[in-house]
Formats: sequence, structure tokens, C-alpha cells
Amino acid sequence: MSTLPSSDAVVELREVGVTYPSGHRALVGVNLSLRRGEFIFLVGPSGAGKSTLVSLLVRDVAPSSGEVYVAGHAVHALPTNKVHLLRRRVGVVFQNFRLLPRRTIWENTAFALEVTGAPREEIDAAVERALRIVGLADLGTRYPAELSGGEQQRAAIARAIVGDPELLIADEPTGNLDPQLSSEIMSLFEAFNQVGVTVLIATHDMPLICRLRHRIITLSAGNLIAGDEP
Repeated sequence: MSTLPSSDAVVELREVGVTYPSGHRALVGVNLSLRRGEFIFLVGPSGAGKSTLVSLLVRDVAPSSGEVYVAGHAVHALPTNKVHLLRRRVGVVFQNFRLLPRRTIWENTAFALEVTGAPREEIDAAVERALRIVGLADLGTRYPAELSGGEQQRAAIARAIVGDPELLIADEPTGNLDPQLSSEIMSLFEAFNQVGVTVLIATHDMPLICRLRHRIITLSAGNLIAGDEP
């Protein structure tokens, strides 16, 4: 019988493999533990398995083998009708933002809580707080197309943090931003980390990684080849 991960671990993967119907092995025997309050960079070449790992942690992808524990949930055994409980504890910032074009920034941010069935009063208070944290308190009535790239990224972050997650994941969050905006966005992630949120960032931005000097996890061809301290 499998033992549960320690209370110090927000993420624990045990011999995890993901094989797609095409036969492609995206992850192979991955063992990984992320502690509460850590800030981690996930790196590797294109096709290394980074996006699959991110998708695994929010149950967009199910493991083909092994065990996955995230924020107290046994993800490998989680039924589809319980996935929303996991996603209350995990915030994700996607590379292409994935903002709903026909909803305002306020509505985009609120949507993340509406799907969980949270009461309206709670949603309104949480959205106001999230938009204030990312500096968009005055832009809630605008639509995504009316915002700059940096503002859209902040809106995506607001949506990710509105539920007060234990784990915050970002997939190439600075990939489309200039160096100044990239620095501002990373400062937000570090601020969340400083109040106890575990932060995992998938990135190719090596100057950024070298400057911030946090733990680095390296994937290559679906294999975890390093999980070093900075």
C-alpha cells in the first residue's frame, strides 16, 4: 500500500510515466518532490516533457503509470468529477494567457471561482483583491483585446491567484514580454512565493534563471535528469 507524501510536499511524483495514444512517451519514470514554499524553475529543450508535466499537475493529462500527489490530492486516482477540487488549490498561468475574449478582465478572473460554485460575495471580494495585487484594479471593466501584452499577463496571473492556491504554475510567463515587463512579472511571482506559495515556472529564459538563482529541475526526452539547488 502506498504511503502518502509528507506534509512538507506540495507535489510528489513517484515513478510517473505518460504515454500518449500515438505511442510517444512524454514522461518516463519521473520521481520528483516539491516542498512547500519552494520557488522552482522547470527547464529543458522543446519536446522534453515540460508541458506534459504541467498538464499532469492540474489533471489535464492522466499518468499512464506511477503516482501523482498535488496539494493533498492523489491525482492519479482522482475521478473526473473531483478534478475541480484539485484546481481550487492550483493556479496556472498559460503562455498564451487563455483569457476569454468576450468577458471583461473582472469576469475572466471571477470565472475561475464561479466554476467551483463559490458564493457571489466571496467571488467579488476575491476578484477585487486579485486585481489589486497585480495592479489592474482600475481595468476590470476592460476586455482582453483592450489591454497590452503585459496587462494581459497580469490578468492571467490574477485569474491564477484568485482562489488563493497552494501551488502556482506558470508556463513561459515572460516569453512574449520585453525585459522590463519580464522583470515586473517575475517580481510578482517572487512576492507570492515570499508569502508561502510554492511557485513552479517552466521557462527557456536562461538569463532570468541565472539572475534569480532558485532550484532548477531539468527534463530531457521525458526523463528527469537534474533537480538541483541553484
